[in-house]
Amino acid sequence: MADDGAHGAPNEVPLATRLEEANALKALGNDQYGKKNYAVAITHYTDALARLPPRPDAASADADADADAGDGARADDEAKVMEVGDDEPIGSTPVHTVSLEEHLVFEEVGQLRVKLYANLAASHLKLEQYNEAIIASTEVLCEEPTNVKALHRRAVAHEQLGGWSHLNDAMRDYERLADLDTEGYVPTSFRGELQANKQRIAQRVQEAGEQEKGEMLGKLKKLGNSVLGYFGLSTDNFQLTPQDNGGYSLNFVR
Repeated sequence: MADDGAHGAPNEVPLATRLEEANALKALGNDQYGKKNYAVAITHYTDALARLPPRPDAASADADADADAGDGARADDEAKVMEVGDDEPIGSTPVHTVSLEEHLVFEEVGQLRVKLYANLAASHLKLEQYNEAIIASTEVLCEEPTNVKALHRRAVAHEQLGGWSHLNDAMRDYERLADLDTEGYVPTSFRGELQANKQRIAQRVQEAGEQEKGEMLGKLKKLGNSVLGYFGLSTDNFQLTPQDNGGYSLNFVR
């Protein structure tokens, strides 16, 4: 694992330098991935991401989470602002103009961040670390909502985890892929597999829903029997009969 201490804290290093280091770490990760050393590849990709600034939306969320904690300090700062001279605008802050070169660097950072998370997702899938694959794929989709590979990887991970909730999420991802297909984002070679996956997942969602409903009813029946047993009864003494209006009537059976 790379040693940050040898280069200084990431935020103290020029962004262009951090970008260069991240690209070097990505290359190391790709080399290890090609050798099927997926755990080592994950380490390199993670180190590379640590070199880069976070996704802007994620950074804003962190700032919002800390906002309440900074209310007191902010009030002190506002009091100091009120003491400035008449010639200085109250609350004014220097405006930093971003050069074209800086803009291109930031754009390259975003593209590299997407590639690193995509490679992380692929590596986690190889190791059957499905929750981690979902997280990494979601990071990709936060920056590139039309990324077909990320949607497919996330759908695969959800399907492997199984259960109604994950299968339902997989179905949503495949439905999104179908939408992207109509918009021309999905390769024609993938369309047959996409349709087959949708049909398979739809069937599994229905089966998982029925299974979980049966398990829930079984638990409720067990609980009901534990209570009714005090009265010499069980849930078998009660019969649910479907009604035409979609409801049920409850009948007592001896």
